Amino acid sequence: MILALILAGLTAVALGFIALPLFLGQTAPVRRADYDIAVYKDQLREVERDVARGALDGAAAQSARLEIERRLLTADADSDLAATAALPRASAWRWTAILTLILAPVAALIYLDHGTPGMPQISFADQAADRSADAARAAQVAGLIGQVEARLAENPDDLRGWVLLARAYVRLGRIDDALKAQAKAGDLFDQEPDLAEDAAETMAAFGELLMEAASGEITPAARAAFGKALGYDPRNARARYFLAFAKMQDGDPRGAVADWKTLIADTEAATANGNGEMPPWLAGLKQRIAEIEASRNK
Repeated sequence: MILALILAGLTAVALGFIALPLFLGQTAPVRRADYDIAVYKDQLREVERDVARGALDGAAAQSARLEIERRLLTADADSDLAATAALPRASAWRWTAILTLILAPVAALIYLDHGTPGMPQISFADQAADRSADAARAAQVAGLIGQVEARLAENPDDLRGWVLLARAYVRLGRIDDALKAQAKAGDLFDQEPDLAEDAAETMAAFGELLMEAASGEITPAARAAFGKALGYDPRNARARYFLAFAKMQDGDPRGAVADWKTLIADTEAATANGNGEMPPWLAGLKQRIAEIEASRNK
């Protein structure tokens, strides 16, 4: 609500500046950057208020001031003067009405289409707190990774440690390091035949992490991880699902659907023989297959 009032006020101020020369009936230079400068000055005052009430510390306040002052300098440097031709006072009302009836609704429609009217306003204090929290989390993750690396240096046969380290590397975007750590985990899994199912699920989960890190794309490294998972356990549903999805990614929906149908049949048979409940992903996969087939039949 507060944001809407601020936007309405700024719109009114802007329309006032535009309409003023119409009523004065004389040439009045108008600086377009004046509107931006007024907003930046208000933001500077807001920073000072945050400092006064203790919501913003000195370093964060200085950073905010520098950023706003930079924008002020840019707005002032880029400003230009435009002469607005004087209009008869009788026509001023007409043009003011046109501006009000056209510009304000158009601006509102553009904002509703491209903006985020429901998003709450974020103060400089909140932004500084978010940055501090992100930095603290990054430092915590780095510290944990350092501890795991030190432990693995002393005990290189710690299978769980290598698995955790590989996942942490993926989260940090260190894909090459993640692949090396997961390869070490794979070597240790190879020495434990009784852990084949666990190895398959671990490899499939690692492939999914690689896919998420690539914004949903099944990369060659992810495909290799899924293939490795099936090498440990050909029944692994996660690896089979994503390798079928890779066919969709490659432009082979027919092959993907065929693999998914085989996966569904095997899963239903195994579940029925085991007297268990059907996995929750089964219904969603069936719906997806139906949608793909329906689009192909159009």
